[in-house]
Amino acid sequence: MKSCVSMYIFVESQSPYYHLLMMVSSACVQERGELSEAEQLFRRALAFTEAEYGERHAETAITIDNLAQVLEEKGDFDEAEALFRRALAIAESTLEADNPSRAIVINNLALVLESKGQYDEAVGLYRNALAIFEAALGPEHAYTRDAEVRPN
Repeated sequence: MKSCVSMYIFVESQSPYYHLLMMVSSACVQERGELSEAEQLFRRALAFTEAEYGERHAETAITIDNLAQVLEEKGDFDEAEALFRRALAIAESTLEADNPSRAIVINNLALVLESKGQYDEAVGLYRNALAIFEAALGPEHAYTRDAEVRPN
């Protein structure tokens, strides 16, 4: 685990790479299944991102989305949903309607709603994400194909 976390420790917090390395370290720990540690690291990354970019910035939305994914994986569906909705609100105000990053947040919100049994809202969000992925990336892209697997 130390190899995952230590990447950003050696970079000055003023460096343009600090945020990126924090995100990579957090994702590395998440990938290893160390979800509590990943949550702590993503929360630190979020605090840094909000301080560096502000609360209504696309980078902040991405960081919130990543934190919400960890919480969903931990089974904390309510907080994950709240964070996905927050990330989506930011994405809607900072990204173009056809931006694939926006569709990723929409799709992630749909996933957590499906896990909570809120199928009607999830299906509508899946369709929205699929339409964005198809328009922006084409029908053969992995994101588009993954979105097509969802319920209709």
